[in-house]
Amino acid sequence: MFLEAAKGRGYAVGGLEFSPVAAGVASERLGTEIFVGEVVDLPAADYDVVAFWDTIEHVPDPKAFMDAAVRLIRTGGVVALSCPRFDSLAARLTRTRWWTLKPHKHIWHFTRKDLRRLLAEAGLEEVRMVTSPLRAANRWRLDSLGLVAKKK
Repeated sequence: MFLEAAKGRGYAVGGLEFSPVAAGVASERLGTEIFVGEVVDLPAADYDVVAFWDTIEHVPDPKAFMDAAVRLIRTGGVVALSCPRFDSLAARLTRTRWWTLKPHKHIWHFTRKDLRRLLAEAGLEEVRMVTSPLRAANRWRLDSLGLVAKKK
């Protein structure tokens, strides 16, 4: 949906999908190539934006994943992401009953501080972090965040 919206606004888009079936459907729907695999397998590139939504909590090595994402963007390019927020009010109140504690799927949990450290280590500068469920970038998501960072 993100690629479809970007393409509808005139952007040249491409994608990466772990699932061959999902990649095939998206490629056919968008009329553009969707690569199958992992971000760490892609060669360095010069993109303006790399975006991944609710992904980083699933990857085995978030540092390697973020470093690979940064290799794909030009200097001044942007990484945009979203993920569950371990320091959210919902997480703190529900504790072990927090609905995104899914050890078989979410193998990492991030606080805002964790993400800022990961960004800095990857050579990114935070532009904006949205945590409020009332903001359009994070609408109705009580325990998530949206983040935009720029390559230095």
